[in-house]
Amino acid sequence: MPGMNLAQSAQPKGVGQYLGKGLIFVILSIVVVVAIWGGLSYYENQLIQDIADVEAQTTQARVNMTQDQIDSISDFQFRINNIVESGKSSQTEPMAVLESVEGAILPGITLSNYSYNVTQKTVDLVGESDSFRTIVQQLTVLKKLPDFKDLSVSKLERNDVGRINFAFIIAL
Repeated sequence: MPGMNLAQSAQPKGVGQYLGKGLIFVILSIVVVVAIWGGLSYYENQLIQDIADVEAQTTQARVNMTQDQIDSISDFQFRINNIVESGKSSQTEPMAVLESVEGAILPGITLSNYSYNVTQKTVDLVGESDSFRTIVQQLTVLKKLPDFKDLSVSKLERNDVGRINFAFIIAL
């Protein structure tokens, strides 16, 4: 192609062409950052003001409270605490009892039934073992647990395969 100047297309583009776009991007980024910072600063100041208002209201309410109101509140809190404490002490949780029993079971003992009677506050354990000696050792371990008041054996017999079936009743 005669007459065509190929040298012009090989010339680098002007630096000013890219500078304009980059400068606009930087300025917009700075404006966005400043706007976000200003918004967060305003929100922080609003929260500080709200906290100061609530503290002032609380202080004013304390000053305006009479001695009868204070006594009423403390009496109510005392009664609630007593109810909660009495409920905790008289209530036995079956899972806690089961966990303590599970931790005390000796190797060689296989439990097949566990039941908890809420009204009588007793735990029934049914299981089997290979020997009487293991059952006696298990009784001794269970009697040493501090949560149990009384332990009795309601059933003790040998089954068809030669293992010994037992049933314990534990009073809490």
